[in-house]
Amino acid sequence: MPEYTLIRSSRRTLVLQINASGLVQVRAPQRMSQRFIDDFVRSKEAWIKQQKSLLPPPPLDWLAGRPWWHLGQTYRVQLDNSLKPGKLLLAETTINVAPDLAASNEALTKALAAWQLEQAKLMMPARVDNHVQRVGEQWRPSAISIKHMTTRWGSCSIRRRINLNAALMHMPLMCLDYVICHELAHLQEMNHGPRFYATQGLLNPDWQSQQALLKQWAKRIQMRYEPGL
Repeated sequence: MPEYTLIRSSRRTLVLQINASGLVQVRAPQRMSQRFIDDFVRSKEAWIKQQKSLLPPPPLDWLAGRPWWHLGQTYRVQLDNSLKPGKLLLAETTINVAPDLAASNEALTKALAAWQLEQAKLMMPARVDNHVQRVGEQWRPSAISIKHMTTRWGSCSIRRRINLNAALMHMPLMCLDYVICHELAHLQEMNHGPRFYATQGLLNPDWQSQQALLKQWAKRIQMRYEPGL
């Protein structure tokens, strides 16, 4: 017989319900016999199985094995009771989090995203600087902004300000290099015409293979937009 939760009340009828998580609930009159209720649920066993099969799968909990990607590596999120509240630690194959950060999927996602944003703010300007030193000071942007963006991997303003999407930290560094060089090319060509692609090729001869890799990772993390102007 299927497991169920019984709720008795002053109602006169017997009702069976299945909630979004698949929990079977039976609402019954106060004086209805337990045997009658059990027989009723048993008679509905096939229907209960059918209804449960139609339910969408529950969201996968981070702590049940959902991966977090960082710099192209897959990490398993792991609860660490020894960590102080609010702390998160990157290990060889895991990201260890304090119990308070794992109160819910939403809380844990925010904590992981905030940590990765801080990592991006440390790494991305240095990566831009490496490319500027390689190709010349004339390619140095006036400022670099790093944040979570909803429509672009990167952008460049007419004031030579470059914006980079912190979500690039999920991907291998080659993807970040592609976007950086793409935006540096916009310092001279604020369009996607032939001269822009010639400039991009000068800065980054391997940009096409890097772009293909970015598109592969974009599908993996379910983000499907391109670097912008």
